[in-house]
Amino acid sequence: MLKNIGKIYANYLLKTNPIKLFSTLSEEQWYVDIQLEWMAQQSIANNMLLAEIGCGPGTLCEHLAPVCSNIYGFDKDARMVAAAKSASRSSNARYLQWDVCDDVVVGELVGQCDRVFAASLLNLIKDKKRLMDVAIALTKPGGKVSFLFPTPAMTAENVRQYARSSAMRGLSLAFLETWQERAPKMSATKAVEYFSGDRIDKISTSFYMQNMIAAVTVEIT
Repeated sequence: MLKNIGKIYANYLLKTNPIKLFSTLSEEQWYVDIQLEWMAQQSIANNMLLAEIGCGPGTLCEHLAPVCSNIYGFDKDARMVAAAKSASRSSNARYLQWDVCDDVVVGELVGQCDRVFAASLLNLIKDKKRLMDVAIALTKPGGKVSFLFPTPAMTAENVRQYARSSAMRGLSLAFLETWQERAPKMSATKAVEYFSGDRIDKISTSFYMQNMIAAVTVEIT
C-alpha cells in the first residue's frame, strides 16, 4: 500500500515539482550509496578541482565538497541551480546555470578540472557527443571524465529481485521503480562508442546494483 502511494507521489512530483522529486531521489540511501561508491573509484584528492554537469539540487556536490579543493555544479535549469545554492553549506561549492549544448563553454574552467562527471544525464541528453566533448574540454591532462547511467538490465523484474535481496520497501522502492519506469536506459558498450578524439586514453567500466547501473570512466591525456 505504501509503495503504491509512493509511486503516485513520485509521478505527481515529476509533473508538478521536479526539484522536489530529484532532491528526494538524491537523498535516498540506495542512490547516495551508488554515487559515493562511484566517486570512491575516481581517486579524488583534497587539492582537486571537480565539476558536475547536470548537478540538479547539488546533493552529490555537497557530499564531495569536503574532500576536494573546489567543486562546480552546472545545471541548465535555473530552479535547480537556485535550489542548490539555497541548500549549500559548502564554501568551496559554486553552482552555475549553464546548458552543455550552448555554444559557450565555461571559459575559466577549460582544461582545468581534475574530474568531470555527470549522473543520469548521458542517457537523457540528445546530443551525447556534445556532452562528451565539453566534459573532455573541461578536463586537464591526467584528469578523468565519468558518466553514471541506468542500463537495460534495469527491468521491472530485476528491480523487484534487487528489492527483495536488499529488503527495500515502501517509499524507497517506489522511487526506484519510478526511476526504472521513466528513465531511458543505455548500455555501457554504447556509451563507450561516444568517446573519441586524441585525448582519450584508458576507458574503464564499472557496474552497480546488480548491473542495473553503469559508469564509464575515461582518462584524459
